[in-house]
Amino acid sequence: MAPLTAYPHLLKLPAWALASASHRFAAVDWTRPELAQGERVLATERDGPTRRRVVATQHAVYFQDLDHGFRSWHRLGWEQVEHARWDAARGTLRLVSLVPQLVPDLTLRLAAPGRLPDLARERVTATTLARVPLRHAGRVAGWLSARRPVAGDAEVTWVVRLAPGVALADADVDLAIRDARAHTGL
Repeated sequence: MAPLTAYPHLLKLPAWALASASHRFAAVDWTRPELAQGERVLATERDGPTRRRVVATQHAVYFQDLDHGFRSWHRLGWEQVEHARWDAARGTLRLVSLVPQLVPDLTLRLAAPGRLPDLARERVTATTLARVPLRHAGRVAGWLSARRPVAGDAEVTWVVRLAPGVALADADVDLAIRDARAHTGL
């Protein structure tokens, strides 16, 4: 930030106005995520503790990457969200990422629920074509979800979520996906 002497017109203001103005402008971040053509903003929120901005569109949720500054954004497609959970008692919305190695989970503390919690649940549901238990050795070893992006006619992606402590061979997972495809017609 430039020293105040670089802005002589500001030096005529009282000290309390300078402090108030610099604080106000430092807290505001005017950056926006880069949206795909045709993508439109459906909701915007700010996380209470971090002031991180969140922008939800019909295709994805974008949120500022605080590790790389306010100008850097994560994009989490709705088909990449395992589930959206609103905790009214705590005022928190949690979006669990299916690709945590690429995009982290998002937990927001909201002053009021606004439109985002309902929008997140609706968009995640719109991308989920099927969800079936993955059975192995006579017990539920996890879940299989058939997901498709909201936009376009993209191929169905089968997402495997194993229960804690369960390890399956690739051949067992492939067989479970083939059975689920046959059962659901996907």
